[in-house]
Amino acid sequence: NNYFIWIHREPVDEIKSLLLMLEEARGWYSDDIGFDDEHDKEWMVKNAIQANLLNLKNSLAIRDAWINENPDRASRIIDVGFKDTIAHPVETVKRIYTRVGLEFNDETEKKILEAVKNDPQKQFGKKKENPFKINEQDIRHTFKFYYDRFPSYMPNYYGNN
Repeated sequence: NNYFIWIHREPVDEIKSLLLMLEEARGWYSDDIGFDDEHDKEWMVKNAIQANLLNLKNSLAIRDAWINENPDRASRIIDVGFKDTIAHPVETVKRIYTRVGLEFNDETEKKILEAVKNDPQKQFGKKKENPFKINEQDIRHTFKFYYDRFPSYMPNYYGNN
């Protein structure tokens, strides 16, 4: 009786976030390896897109095969949108709890609100500038299969972020 919560995130946003994390990690080794900033970043963008694409396609193939073995399994997957989860965390968790038959109580809501309040990103803020040159339309085109399959979880296919 397990459930899988599948959080759908806009591929453009996901890749931007990954690239910032990779840029941070790259800085840890600045004394150990040479940097060719322009080519390194170009390589990182290309590989971040490819890694996300392979990961997503493989994950969806596994999901589909698992459901094809037993169609009742589809009810065990709970799809939620990343942006909806961030914008409405209490409502999202409440919906999940209801779906899996768990009681959502005041203590649960309090813990969620506490986690939101103590989110480290609020302390340090979001990084506004992204030092990577990415073509958002190309990424959207590459991941069109995903947007088409789960449009309600990623409503910004046309870039209305």
